[in-house]
Amino acid sequence: MGILDLRSGRAARYRIAGAHVLLALVGLAPAALAAPTKDDACGRCHGMATLARRGPMGEVVSLAVLPGEFAASEHGRLKCTRCHSRKYRTFPHPRIEERLDCETCHTTAEAELAERQFGRIADEFRKSIHARRHPGEFTCFNCHDPHRFRRWGDVSRQSVAAQNDVCLACHASDAQFALLTPRRARPDVQQAHAWLPHQEAHRRQVRCLDCHTSAEPPVRPHLILPKEQAVRDCVACHSANSVLKATLYRHRRGEETARLGFVNAAIINDAYVIGATRNRLVDRAGSLAVALALFGAVGHGLLRVLAARRRPGGGD
Repeated sequence: MGILDLRSGRAARYRIAGAHVLLALVGLAPAALAAPTKDDACGRCHGMATLARRGPMGEVVSLAVLPGEFAASEHGRLKCTRCHSRKYRTFPHPRIEERLDCETCHTTAEAELAERQFGRIADEFRKSIHARRHPGEFTCFNCHDPHRFRRWGDVSRQSVAAQNDVCLACHASDAQFALLTPRRARPDVQQAHAWLPHQEAHRRQVRCLDCHTSAEPPVRPHLILPKEQAVRDCVACHSANSVLKATLYRHRRGEETARLGFVNAAIINDAYVIGATRNRLVDRAGSLAVALALFGAVGHGLLRVLAARRRPGGGD
């Protein structure tokens, strides 16, 4: 009995200690997973996907800032009041019309690199067809949602689709297009590009701005040109010296250099002209044929050496 009592008492102590540890972890978990922040008050309303208001032309203007999307954006680490007026600190706050743009923050003296970068971007934007045709109305936020904006540094289909969706949000929507040009009917995107074969294939692989910005260096992605100046020459892209190498594919060159090394990236390059039809099964079959040919040549040479050594006097 004494042994049983001792073991029972030890087991009971282990159970009690385990319960204390579990309670401590449970008590810490909410604090770790949902630590209160100053922005929680904003998120109580603006975190609702249905929060919206009516715009001046009766359109629905979303006021929602979904926490997951904002956290994944370039500005996700900032507090709401870093950009918005301090008058928003109180709740319920009055309706405040703020005229914000990217230069409000990105031309501060505390960020010399950002100042130089955004100064160039602002200059490009002011010369673009959008800013010149709609002065004072068209801003950075017409294209870049500050609560969702992410920089794309690759040429994946997801990246191309996300960047093209920015353009199509207005150019493929009568309601959005009418917000800036109420007296003009929206041109049909398909008809406007009727000259371009395989439109959907191009739209999946190439960004709108690759044709609607200058093809001459340096690259100016925010200097959107009038449609009359857009690239319409197939050879400009589908050639060994494709203009896409200076725009869309410049990210790929950097990725290949980082992955393969400078020498290998220069040697192991793409043998296809950009945009050429390719079949990966044929690529693999060709690579296999080359490998078999090399293997056969090396094997044949080894067999000849071995045969020569077996002949009388071959070892001398």
